[in-house]
This record gives sequence, C-alpha cells and structure tokens, in this order.
Amino acid sequence: MPGVHLGPHSTAVERKAAHQAEQEGREYEPRTYRARANADAAEKNGIAKALRHIIESAEQAIAKVQQAAEDLMDWFADLADEVGRDAIERKEQERQERQRAIMERLAREQREAQKRAEQESARQKLIDEGFTGGRKGPGGRRR
Repeated sequence: MPGVHLGPHSTAVERKAAHQAEQEGREYEPRTYRARANADAAEKNGIAKALRHIIESAEQAIAKVQQAAEDLMDWFADLADEVGRDAIERKEQERQERQRAIMERLAREQREAQKRAEQESARQKLIDEGFTGGRKGPGGRRR
C-alpha cells in the first residue's frame, strides 16, 4: 500500500512527538491522521512481504518434495528391474537367517555365561567349606 505525503506541518508535529516520546522513555505513536495512515500502510506492507516470502518458500519446498518423490519412484522402478522379486525374497531370507544365527549365538553365550557362573559359585562354595572343614566351632561358627 502506498503512503501519503505528510507535508511540512504534519512532519513537524510528528518530529516533536517522536522527540518527546524519546525523552519520556516511551514508544512513539503517530499523532496525525496521515502519520497513522502511513504507519498502518507500512505495517500492512511488512505483513504482505512476509506472506509473499512464506508462499515462495512453500512453493520451493513443494517443488523439492515433488522432485524427490519422482526420483524415488524412478529408483524403485530401476531396483525392481535390476534385482527382480526373486532376488529381493532371497535377500530377505538371508537377512532372516542372519538374525536367527545371531539370536542362537546370543542364547548359547548366555547359557555358557550362566553355566560358568554356576561353576564359579560351586567352586567358591567348595573353597569356603574347605577352609572350615564343614565343622562348627564354639558359638555355632564354622572354623
């Protein structure tokens, strides 16, 4: 929106109001009708400019997303042509077999760790009983 010409009288009034607001430490507010109209026009122009920028950014983002979608569709088409469904199924089976092998290895390692812990516990118990001979001394304590 275009602004309006203030003229010398309105300009002087606005300068004085701005100076007075600055001295009093408050925000300047236009005094004359024309200055208020110019402030409103400037605010509306700022909003319009910001909206135009948002719209342009959105249009650019949409274009990028559309291009990425087209590229992705092309890639999938090429992949399907190159690999074929049988190869995809084979790869999935191989992945599942690898997962099974990992799970079995983890279960085996867990069983072995548990067995070692039990053996260590039994060994420690034998050592403890070996020092005391399994007999109790005075006061009910083992010797």
